[in-house]
Amino acid sequence: MVKERGSCALGAMMVLFLLSPVRLPAQSGIDDAIRVSRQGLLFNARALGMGNAYSTIGYDFAALRMNPATLGLSEGATYSVSVNTNGFVYQSSFFGTNEKFTTTSTTLSQAGLTIPFHLDSTRQMVIALGYTQDKDFNTGGKYNGYNSGGTSFVGSLVDNPNTVARGLGLIYPTYDDQGRYLGDQTVLTGNFQETGYVLDGGNMLHFSGGVSLQAAPGVLFGVSGSYNTGTFETDREFKVVDINDAFGDSVQTIPGDSRTGGFRDAAYHDLRSTQYKGWDVRFGLLYRFENFIGISASFKVPFAHTINETRYLSGSSSFSSGTFFNVEATPISRSFRMNPPYEATVGAMVNLWILTGTAEATYVDYSQMKVTGGVEFPEQSDFNKRIKDEFTRIINLNAGAEFRLPFTGLSARAGAMYRPSPYKNDPGRYDQKFLTLGLGVNSNDRFHFDIGYLYGWRDQRKDEVETTADPTVEQTVTYHDLLFSMKFVF
Repeated sequence: MVKERGSCALGAMMVLFLLSPVRLPAQSGIDDAIRVSRQGLLFNARALGMGNAYSTIGYDFAALRMNPATLGLSEGATYSVSVNTNGFVYQSSFFGTNEKFTTTSTTLSQAGLTIPFHLDSTRQMVIALGYTQDKDFNTGGKYNGYNSGGTSFVGSLVDNPNTVARGLGLIYPTYDDQGRYLGDQTVLTGNFQETGYVLDGGNMLHFSGGVSLQAAPGVLFGVSGSYNTGTFETDREFKVVDINDAFGDSVQTIPGDSRTGGFRDAAYHDLRSTQYKGWDVRFGLLYRFENFIGISASFKVPFAHTINETRYLSGSSSFSSGTFFNVEATPISRSFRMNPPYEATVGAMVNLWILTGTAEATYVDYSQMKVTGGVEFPEQSDFNKRIKDEFTRIINLNAGAEFRLPFTGLSARAGAMYRPSPYKNDPGRYDQKFLTLGLGVNSNDRFHFDIGYLYGWRDQRKDEVETTADPTVEQTVTYHDLLFSMKFVF
């Protein structure tokens, strides 16, 4: 609902908007696709401590999300559980004003069973089932400062116009001499106090089952399937105030509309709740030469994921003419289907008595993401062309090592991860970099307790709207994650 002193025109405009087809917001759809497609970080504490280079040595439930073939070397029937606690630190610099924001979260991130079946004296089959939360969307950010001009958060509304932004007088459509729509514009490009506050939450869960079979001495095959479900909620609020009277009565935010002369302030609120659902299957192969050398390969086949979103847009604005616009939140729902990209991983391990080294590489072609339904075909085609234009192929790298102190059951671990940005031509500062450490206690091969720690950092892309809508904000994010795992062997 839109309220405005002395006019009901904007209310009529909102009615027309609600009766018209809902288009897929371009940047929001891109964010959803990346959120579903990116590899997870959180499996168990041993894996995390070794930089998640675990696809050759993961002889427990975590193998289902890495390489199910390694299940075949399980020590016996096992039950494992992990608890994760993390912190996300966001730092921004906005026209010389620095802001810092921190969020934290604690969850039960994994629980699973493995059960072996001996086929003969030398071979066994192992099945496993359980769930994993490998992604935590607990993020957010703030910025605040005097915008001296050039652009503002309103620029993102120009790129993805909606009736709420137009109804507040923040943007306006333009047309050529023949009445054809050319795009939206704004005069609100700076010279006001601007603030932004974004709070995100949610996670991605995988309910998995799988089986591994030792086909021959040292050769194992495995397959796993996962039902993936997740939620993402974001609360984005932006405000601008003309504290220096830069916009006089002669400056109209909508040319020709005297009500919009003398801009004073505006608030824009974008609240979204999104659900993700889909399936994937992973195939794995492992070759082990004694307990000395191992090589592995795994391949993830994703199926279509459904993305359902409900969005609430609202806001207010005021002008020196006495006009006050208010748009009350009205739910707008949309749903579409997209296919995440395939993943191919190769790994290797070397075990030298008390020291084990592991490494792996994963190839992902993010340009293969594809919207497959839920929107009109022309819009679907435009979205998929944008994916081809903006995304590229990458290789994620993981490496780790584990040192076992003889005769004590104690172990220490270290690792690293490097994940290039999936966007074309991004400089290296946007790549995700992680360093990890870990400790473990093994009690007679019956009880394992492990702790893994991750520290990560990167610069935030200016168009990642889940953190900010203003491209002038310089953003740096750091991650701290502490994962505790216990495994019982029966």
